[in-house]
Formats: sequence, structure tokens, C-alpha cells
Amino acid sequence: MDTLVRFKSKFVQNKENGCWDWIGTKASNGYGRFDIGYDKKTAHRVSWELFKGNIPSGKLVLHKCGNRGCVNPDHLHLGDHSDNMSDMLKDGAYMRNQPLLRKLYDEEAWLIRRLSDNRVSQRSIAKMFKISPAMACNVINNYNFPTKGSVNKGEL
Repeated sequence: MDTLVRFKSKFVQNKENGCWDWIGTKASNGYGRFDIGYDKKTAHRVSWELFKGNIPSGKLVLHKCGNRGCVNPDHLHLGDHSDNMSDMLKDGAYMRNQPLLRKLYDEEAWLIRRLSDNRVSQRSIAKMFKISPAMACNVINNYNFPTKGSVNKGEL
């Protein structure tokens, strides 16, 4: 099957915001995944290549809309790491439609590990604590994650 035809079968057009929402495979960080042969790529980069052309060396494909699952080439633009950081912080929003980065209390981390021990899925845990599945995985496996220390009684 032609790459463009296969790519077009993996998104739906959102009439409200103009996004082309990726319905194919997604990584835990919310970005669409699209394989071309044995090459695994992010869907928004493939969209750029299919509809706009080559991506210059050292450039990133960024989202104007803040929706990591969007592959509408009109919602994408080229930039560098600094542009990416500016886009993410624009209007006080950090990648709209994505879990916010936040620090966890030590007690929350402990509870996340206990839930995992009792076979609660990482995705469910992430939703409960309003964190990304990747952060839930880091907490469960005792990798580096942001923490606030212990809870003060008035904070819960």
C-alpha cells in the first residue's frame, strides 16, 4: 500500500479545532508513531515530510496547536530546541491536552508503588495522579522523578 494512503488512514480530521488527530499507534508521550519499513518515526515528522518536504538537519517539527497527536501540516512548523521550549510555555500552557508536569509527594510515590504491586496498570495510575504514564513508570521503578518531600497536613 502507498505510504501516503496508509498515513491518511491513521488520522481523523477534528472539525472543531482543525487538528488531524492521530488514531494510529501512539507512544506513551502522546506522539503518534508511524513505521516506514523498519524505520520507526513520529507521525508529525512523517506528515511534514509527506506534505511539506525534507526536514533540514538540526531542525525540529513543532506543533502550533500544542496537540502532540496532531499531524495537520498547517499546524506544524520548523524550529529549534529553544523554539520548542517557547512554544510549550506560551500562554502559560504546557502542551495542552497532555498531563501537566508536577512534583509528587513522597507519600504519593509510595502509594503509586503499592498500587502497581497490586496490579493496577500504569495508565490507570497516571490518570489517578494526573501524571504521564512515563512518569508513573519512573516512580514505580524508582528512577529519577520530581518530588516535594513529605506532605504537610494542610496541603492535602
